[in-house]
Amino acid sequence: MKFIHQPLLFALPLLAVTGMALYPVALNQQGKWKPFMASASNIFGVLGTIAASLFPYWVPSYPNLANSLTIYNASSSKLTLEVMLMLALIGMPLALVIFYSGYIYRKFKGTTKTSSFISHKDTFSG
Repeated sequence: MKFIHQPLLFALPLLAVTGMALYPVALNQQGKWKPFMASASNIFGVLGTIAASLFPYWVPSYPNLANSLTIYNASSSKLTLEVMLMLALIGMPLALVIFYSGYIYRKFKGTTKTSSFISHKDTFSG
C-alpha cells in the first residue's frame, strides 16, 4: 500500500534484485569492489524494503495495530536524545582513542631483540 502511494519506494526492491543479479557477474571480473558493491546494494535494498514496508512500526501488533511498538512511542524525550547525542559524539571517540592508545603503548613497550625469538626449526618434523 505504501509503495503505491509513494512510487519512489519501488527503487528499494529494484535495488535488491539488481544487486542480487549483478553479484555473480561481478565475481567473474577483476577487482574486489564490484562484488562488494553488488552485495552491499542487495543488502541495502532488502533492508530498505523491509523498513519502508513496516514504517512507522517496529513491532506490529496483530490484530490491533494500536498496541504496536512504533518509532514514536519507543523513543525517549527530545532532551534525553540531545544529551545522549552530545555524550556519544564527545565521549566515545575520546574514550576509545585514549584507552586504546594507552593499551597499545603498554603492550608494545620496549624494544625487540632478535635473541628473544625462539627457533622453531624442528617443531613440525615428520
